[in-house]
Amino acid sequence: MKDAICDLRFLLERGYRRSTAVKVVGDRYRLTREERNLLLRCVYSRAQAEAHRRRLLSAEKVRGERLLVDGYNVLITVESWLRGRRVILCDDGVVRDVSGVYGKHRFERGITDVAIGRILEAVEALRPASVEMLFDSQVSFSGRLCARINSSAGGLRLLARTSRTPDAELLGDRDAVVCTSDMAVVERAERVFDLAGYVIPREELVHLPDCEDLYELRF
Repeated sequence: MKDAICDLRFLLERGYRRSTAVKVVGDRYRLTREERNLLLRCVYSRAQAEAHRRRLLSAEKVRGERLLVDGYNVLITVESWLRGRRVILCDDGVVRDVSGVYGKHRFERGITDVAIGRILEAVEALRPASVEMLFDSQVSFSGRLCARINSSAGGLRLLARTSRTPDAELLGDRDAVVCTSDMAVVERAERVFDLAGYVIPREELVHLPDCEDLYELRF
């Protein structure tokens, strides 16, 4: 994967469109779907990675803030880690899974309940002013999942609810800190906190290789 990652960075640095570059590199190395997801979600040009990093807040900076959480995005990332799947510390400093589970979350008692518990523990440690977790209402059983989270929240100022347009709500409230790893939301939000990345221990993340020798030619 190192050659594929470095080749993609090289193309992105030179202005190639992301989707085109990922297809070229993926086809060149005959990558699997998961490997292509890693390229698509985790590898960035230096300029785009830095733009994302400027939006990221530390845990200390979210204390006393109102948080809007991209519910399925955070939950699925934590679940992937609990299942032992690869979770990546991406070029932009955001933690992402590469499982490719989009719009079809499946509740699994031994995993989902643990993931909810870890997220609620993290929220308690962060001490925000309040938290809203938004779950796409078009995904099956979203209402039941929200009820389960709300019943587990205890004394936390946290509300899980469904939304027909979660991304629009996440981006529409400029006073709140958005908790997501979704690239499209990160690019447009003013302030972002990587809640899943806060839950998952740093030592259990996959780190991408360094390719600095590609950026400069020496004669």
